[in-house]
Amino acid sequence: MINRAVIISINNTKSPTTGGEYVFKVIKDVLMQKFVVHELSIPAMIKKWIKGDNGKFLKDSFGVWLYLYSFLRSLYERKKRETIVVTSCSPIFPVFGHVVYHQPRAGLCEPLYRPYLPFKLRFGFSLHENEKFSPLWLLAKKSYVLHLSNSFYTRDLIKRLYGINSIVLYPPVRIPPFCRSDFTKSRKLSLVIVKPKAVNGIMLLPEFVKFVPKNFPILVIGDADFLGFKVMKYLKKCGWNIKYLGRVSEEAKLKLFGLASHFLHLGLNETFGMTIVETMAKGCVPVVPKSGAIPEFVPNILFYSDLEEAAQKIMSNVGDDYDFKKEIRKIAEGFREEIFKEKFTFYLNIFERNYM
Repeated sequence: MINRAVIISINNTKSPTTGGEYVFKVIKDVLMQKFVVHELSIPAMIKKWIKGDNGKFLKDSFGVWLYLYSFLRSLYERKKRETIVVTSCSPIFPVFGHVVYHQPRAGLCEPLYRPYLPFKLRFGFSLHENEKFSPLWLLAKKSYVLHLSNSFYTRDLIKRLYGINSIVLYPPVRIPPFCRSDFTKSRKLSLVIVKPKAVNGIMLLPEFVKFVPKNFPILVIGDADFLGFKVMKYLKKCGWNIKYLGRVSEEAKLKLFGLASHFLHLGLNETFGMTIVETMAKGCVPVVPKSGAIPEFVPNILFYSDLEEAAQKIMSNVGDDYDFKKEIRKIAEGFREEIFKEKFTFYLNIFERNYM
């Protein structure tokens, strides 16, 4: 009988700052309802043991040691009959376990971004796309009984890359706070962009702004990489009405999504798109590429085939309709945390009955 669960992941469930980390926080909550839970979190351990600004080299070195420790610890825990091991296993984080939730990074198998990415990220993508370069992963992936994917796109992707069959379980999105918005109030035509990084397509923004007036307000939030800063500095110097706010609180993000008329998603091969769901719930109409998992839940009218079409849709105020905003909010509500918890528990129960 299973009475203990171990989570081994590269996610910080105590203070989640990304959608992927939030998913594992919810998974942890579910497991705590059934088992005594122990967690091995790479970011949490680095934060605990590396205090202050001790240099990137020290953190990277300690991180490598933690990856090796995670591999050995997972092998030890996997052998225990009373323990279920849930992980975020992948070619860059090969660990043994029973259940793995696959949520690959956006941009995987997309050559457009590759020249703009830092070496570390390019190397990580290469491992993801060529599993033969990760021999520990080739061993570890055989230990899993249940593979879960965050979208049908991800399911097909890991089948193609790794020969793995998986079940689709859409991730949980923190919907309720985003549903507190009055659609009857008109919004000033404006745009919000999230995650100004190369892997999220920020290099495409200079091409997009060619098709909108220079005084058109563009707000950018989230952590930026070197290219993101470079692009925003260049556009501001050229006179575009762009404002970068950096990483903002959840409360500030709610306010911004409640004020902006549209959200522009520049990234390709998105494996889900939590921010898109949040904007749909808030009435900030997303204009998105028909790429990755996005077509699985976004209405066709919001797709763009090129950046000129994206600009045309935004400037024509696409989706600015009370009934349409109610429709896309209803879609967003289908990703509520409660739905994920119910389905994840269902799969756990099947696992317990059939495999332990």
